[in-house]
Amino acid sequence: MRRIIKGMKAVLAFCFLCFTTAWAQDMPSNLVMESSVPSVQISFLGQDGEHYRFSVKNVSDHGITAFNVRLLPAAFQKIAGKPACDVRCAETGELGTKSRAVIAPGGTFLLSYPVNLVAGGVMVEAALLDDDSFQGDEHAAARLLAQKIGFQAEHDRILPIVSRIMSDTRLDEPNKAIQIRQELELLSVGPDPATIQRFQERFSNSVDCDTCTQLMEGTAMNEKQVVLTKLEQFISRENPAETSLAQWWEGTKKNITAYGCDDCEASPRNQQSK
Repeated sequence: MRRIIKGMKAVLAFCFLCFTTAWAQDMPSNLVMESSVPSVQISFLGQDGEHYRFSVKNVSDHGITAFNVRLLPAAFQKIAGKPACDVRCAETGELGTKSRAVIAPGGTFLLSYPVNLVAGGVMVEAALLDDDSFQGDEHAAARLLAQKIGFQAEHDRILPIVSRIMSDTRLDEPNKAIQIRQELELLSVGPDPATIQRFQERFSNSVDCDTCTQLMEGTAMNEKQVVLTKLEQFISRENPAETSLAQWWEGTKKNITAYGCDDCEASPRNQQSK
């Protein structure tokens, strides 16, 4: 028994050493960590090889449906409190929905970035909340919603087209697949005027956001390409009897519905939350 206890002490001592070593990873003195979002706190977790790890915590009573992070290069500068690094400042984001929040109230989200991309630090610029408000920089919040709108708009275009073709009893399965491909390839990815108007009403200070329109088109194109890629994989499958077109569509529909936006139609009266 004494020998077992002695071994356990050695294991505990080793584990304690590992624990204290992990926590002893101090944040580099030149690393900036900021949040322009009152409901979000960001903390440094340490370095894992060639990556810095961070934790983003939601300290509000609302779910966060989207947030973005500005990746700051070494020796970046600020102008009027904002990073002045143009294209050298990369931007990433996480998108969710009201029913599938990115960060639940009181929850955390772990981030990891290559050290060379965040040598200057990270900044949480904006977040969308599940009460249809936003916090942080309005232009950054507008970019987040623009991406969600693009996904939802293309989703709303794709569904009726594929559903119509799938229900056409005059076409067999191979011809249905060909028809779906042809119509999706011609499908528009641009936002309609009504969508642009609602967006500009909601973000009145971002009416000149040309990037936002491009983001809507870009995410819409991405969603369309996802469906077309899955369709090509279905058409070129080795065993045609393995999966039916109906099964393909059910799986694909679930995939693109996950990118839905249940806060895109929010009233323009919803302004920045305090």
